[in-house]
Amino acid sequence: MILRDVWRDIRKDMAQQSVIRFGWLNHSFLHSIEANTFFIAVPKDCMEQAYSPFMEKGKLEIQNLLFLETGLKFDIEFNSDLF
Repeated sequence: MILRDVWRDIRKDMAQQSVIRFGWLNHSFLHSIEANTFFIAVPKDCMEQAYSPFMEKGKLEIQNLLFLETGLKFDIEFNSDLF
């Protein structure tokens, strides 16, 4: 299993399910994975949307989907400085 592929599929599915909540995922990419953390690069103009009131729920949803796909627990960090 390649974690980048798992992330790509989760990102794509979530963005398609709810463009309003997760459309910004279409513009983000997986910058790196270090230890148990996914570092996601998000364009500066999408950061406000990324940190909307829905974001914490979305982050938990992403973590749950990663766990379901891999059996491993990961943290997620969004950062526009990585873009």
